[in-house]
Amino acid sequence: MTTDLRIRLISAAAVLAVGLSATLAAAEMGVVRLGAGDMKIELGKSRQGLKMNVIGRTCPPSCGVDIAWRPLAR
Repeated sequence: MTTDLRIRLISAAAVLAVGLSATLAAAEMGVVRLGAGDMKIELGKSRQGLKMNVIGRTCPPSCGVDIAWRPLAR
């Protein structure tokens, strides 16, 4: 592999790791909703740990990516 490709792969892995860490931290404090294409993913905290729901959604052929976070009221 060339050096340029290695740098790109390492950068992509770092962005993925930071994104997943931020999502898990946000899920500890509230409910995270992600709509990507024809899938809706909800991630939140329950008594047993983290809970994830994957739901199909209907939308036009050009579905976007929606991210919503709602902190829990204490």
